[in-house]
Amino acid sequence: MDDRLSTEERTRKLDGAIRLGYSYGLTYPFIDDILDAKVLSAKETERYSNIIRTTLITGVVPELGEWTGENAELIKYIHSELKEAFEYIKIHQKPEKMKSFLEEAYVFFYSQEIDRVKDLSNANYTNEELYIPVILKSASSRLIARSVISATEDDGFDNRTFFYGIYNQLADDFADMFDDMEDGAVTPYTYYMKYHDTRLDLINPFELYWTVISNLIENVYNSDRKTCEVILDRAINGLKRFKTRMGIEKYREIMGRFAPGSQEFNTLIQGMVEKADDVDFFDKLLRDHMITILKNERKEQEEFLDTIKNVRSQINNILNVKKAENISLENEYIIDAANYSLKGDGKRLRPIVAWIMATKEYGLNESAILPLMKSLEYMHTASLIFDDLPSQDNAPTRRGYPTLHQVYDVATAELTGLFLTQKAIEEQTYLEQFDSDTVLELIRYSTKTTEKMCRGQAMDLGSKEKKLTLEQLNLMCFYKTGLAFEASLIMPAILGCAKESELDALKGFAYHAGIAFQIKDDLLDVEGDPIMLGKSIGRDTENRSSTYASILGEEGARKELWEHYCLAMEKLKDIPRNIIFLRHLLNYIVNRDH
Repeated sequence: MDDRLSTEERTRKLDGAIRLGYSYGLTYPFIDDILDAKVLSAKETERYSNIIRTTLITGVVPELGEWTGENAELIKYIHSELKEAFEYIKIHQKPEKMKSFLEEAYVFFYSQEIDRVKDLSNANYTNEELYIPVILKSASSRLIARSVISATEDDGFDNRTFFYGIYNQLADDFADMFDDMEDGAVTPYTYYMKYHDTRLDLINPFELYWTVISNLIENVYNSDRKTCEVILDRAINGLKRFKTRMGIEKYREIMGRFAPGSQEFNTLIQGMVEKADDVDFFDKLLRDHMITILKNERKEQEEFLDTIKNVRSQINNILNVKKAENISLENEYIIDAANYSLKGDGKRLRPIVAWIMATKEYGLNESAILPLMKSLEYMHTASLIFDDLPSQDNAPTRRGYPTLHQVYDVATAELTGLFLTQKAIEEQTYLEQFDSDTVLELIRYSTKTTEKMCRGQAMDLGSKEKKLTLEQLNLMCFYKTGLAFEASLIMPAILGCAKESELDALKGFAYHAGIAFQIKDDLLDVEGDPIMLGKSIGRDTENRSSTYASILGEEGARKELWEHYCLAMEKLKDIPRNIIFLRHLLNYIVNRDH
């Protein structure tokens, strides 16, 4: 792509490239990893392998048919995803290249299959059996990738790729030899390490590695100075990283076992390792960096989910509206109705967000902000009661239970919604550990937010059977749902006496996160699981409501979802606090299933 491309064409090409990369990338976790992990039974493995083999021989993905057992749902999902990915890759293949693409893919798959069934306890593998699959899969993987992207013809590329693939595979196997040994995997290095004393015919893979490097430099790249530098730097720095990771003693032991037959040559290599600068090649540096990030992300995500679970439990324990002594029957009735609405499997996202921001970011006392948490959930539940009424969305279920107007009646539901709205404001007056002017500012913000939410709901009712523009829908959805999310960020910030610039940054994040939340809701109403959601789906279509899915289509809505996700992530950079929780909250919003 260059500057002459229009924005639309650039977007189209980038979208296609990402989908193509994703489609090809699926083969590693969904084929190699599934088969390597021994998740499937022997019978399932054979059947699954036959599906892949048939696809690569015929160019057509066979139907899955009936699949029973505990892995049935997993295999159905994988089959569906891989089929879609394979069809997408096929569309982008040049007709004259389709046959060679399938052949290369089959060679790669079959080579992996051969390696997968090898047993390290078998002392009789020949050099051919050890090396040919490695050579074929390492070279074919690069040829496949080139075919997938429909790269232009390049004289000599196949030859260069063939040798470069061997070089790269032998380098990777060297780095992973101890992990492979622990897993019982057969590679040239693990096999040589185990049998070199008893099998004098075995080729030393480390010697072969340097032979391939020599051939690449001299015969393939004709001793090109820059190429020589790149390949040698990569090899020497790989050894240096290995030495650092394993320690000097272990490294010397390994080198004593794998050292090339020429002592002079080995001395030269080790001298280069000693003098090498700490230079990481971009792909290795990127890989290591990504692995570190993914590990940290996993740990942070686990902590995030634990926090959500613990705070939700705490909130559920304080929500019930208490009855006064000697209360009349009429008041008992409306409190029962309010508590009925407050129960159920609510996400409690708004009070959870407020609790995290208040206690972790602004250092506020946990007991001091309990009224704020109750206020946010009361207000949110009131909005749901009004939203579910027959005059509005006429929803039959909410949070896994029949809606309030179904259990009681419409009049009671309306009064309960009003009752909880007032209880929300009352709770705010109990923020007694804060300065009165600060509490007054919070109540003023809260009431203005409620006013805008009502306007958003009125816009929604007025839009029935009308096709809104994207801008109108954004405004309506932000007023309806985004502002409540904003409140869970802004209200603790007000209590924490945050600066105006910080409030603006939080509002910017809340705007895009709130719209992303609504788009996800719209998509779940089309394709969600009613049991997981705790409510029926298809209500938006039934009510003739304008949604992101109806205006943009499901595919367009997903793109819009990720657009707002990215914009929200950008806004996080302007928030002068620890943003880990908000980052994971955003991920939770767009990936949730209810």
